[in-house]
Amino acid sequence: MAVIAIMAIGQMMVIIAAGIDLSVGSVLALAGIVSTKLMAGGWNIWQSIIAGVFVGIFCGWLNGIMISFGRIPPFIATLGMMGIARGVALILTEGVPSLDFPRNLILSAEEGLPRSFQYRWHLLQLPRCRSLRAHPDPPWPVHVCHRQQC
Repeated sequence: MAVIAIMAIGQMMVIIAAGIDLSVGSVLALAGIVSTKLMAGGWNIWQSIIAGVFVGIFCGWLNGIMISFGRIPPFIATLGMMGIARGVALILTEGVPSLDFPRNLILSAEEGLPRSFQYRWHLLQLPRCRSLRAHPDPPWPVHVCHRQQC
């Protein structure tokens, strides 16, 4: 959800400046695939995330160069970048979903959030536990804080 909000803020800036960017979704997918492939290849998690961010920065820089110096309309330039990013992502994955995540990033029903976030998540949930159980027929799991006694 945060990724979509960050992309929406960037798109808002582009739209306010009377432009358009059609490539954001494909560039996001390409950056995620690059990060995933690097993690699967043994890179450090932070290094691979930074590499994915740089892929996004490079694609945005290339869009800006095409629009500013190449005098290509933003619609055409970003449409081309969308096709390029989608094509490169398809080539990198060979049309198969990437499932090669490091074990500490995989979220499952038994594990919940990664260990680094669990403590913070519990701190956020503790004040709400009593109010959640007070509901007569809650549509959510009663033990949100993962403990029997909140």
